[in-house]
Amino acid sequence: MLRSFSLLACCLLFSPLAALAQVSLYDLGDAFSYGTAGMSSAGAFGIQALPANPASLSFEQCFGMEFSSALDFAKNSYKFVNLGIVNSETYPVAIGSSYRLLSVGPSKERSTAHILTLSASVLMGPIFHIGVSARQYFLLGPQNAYPFNFDLGILSHWFWIASFSLSAHNLIQHSSIHTPRYFAFSSAFRWSGLRTFDFITVIAEIHHSLDNDQLLFRLGGSLEYLFSKTLSMRLGYAYEWLPLPYDRQIQKGHVLGMGLGYTAAFGSVDLGYRHTFGGSHNRVLALTGRFWFEPPKIRSLFFG
Repeated sequence: MLRSFSLLACCLLFSPLAALAQVSLYDLGDAFSYGTAGMSSAGAFGIQALPANPASLSFEQCFGMEFSSALDFAKNSYKFVNLGIVNSETYPVAIGSSYRLLSVGPSKERSTAHILTLSASVLMGPIFHIGVSARQYFLLGPQNAYPFNFDLGILSHWFWIASFSLSAHNLIQHSSIHTPRYFAFSSAFRWSGLRTFDFITVIAEIHHSLDNDQLLFRLGGSLEYLFSKTLSMRLGYAYEWLPLPYDRQIQKGHVLGMGLGYTAAFGSVDLGYRHTFGGSHNRVLALTGRFWFEPPKIRSLFFG
């Protein structure tokens, strides 16, 4: 199952308004990401790569679309919707676009973020992918803001065993503290065909802020068990420490995720739940549906 390779690595974006300050838009992924403790950068691909490393977009050769929705049941809850489409089948360059909506807070004090993303990626040689993403933000609340920014990324897949991701985010410097610039490096190692679980993945990730030189370290792992060729169950855990670049109050965190997935010839449906221990947004349920006009195929030259 190709989606099993995207078990990896949590990503950061920024908190667009004061009410959004404790919600990381990069961390708002699909149900598959929530079901594996919110990890999705080192091994993400296709539509899943749009909010993370754009280089991952060309890993698959496919033409499809995705709808995701997430709801937080904790205090000061948020609602999240994502619509995306990717085409890496028609042209040598993989192209993807998405619309993301985040709404936080009660109705009278609600803050909203609209994010439009356009990404492109290409395979360079047998194992390397490079990509770029351009993003326009519409941040509505007590103080409106409309920043523009872009990301760059490189990704390397080594067969099914390892992947390495390097990306630079929010490269345009703004005066707002809500658009931190940072580098992210992540590595992922994956084992398959084991007796108890079909897939076991371990990840390590480092984020370096270009604004204040702070570092974020994250370790995580996930398991996936296939009941059949179409039905799977997932379980993930992640641990992070040291302050996040955009919130100095966060020193460490524990994240537990679980989910179910169903895959068919025309697409897939995923249900994921993430629990963050000690966090202000700690009970999130997400549903994701994908439709493929052309079924995904591995694009890297090292895969058959």
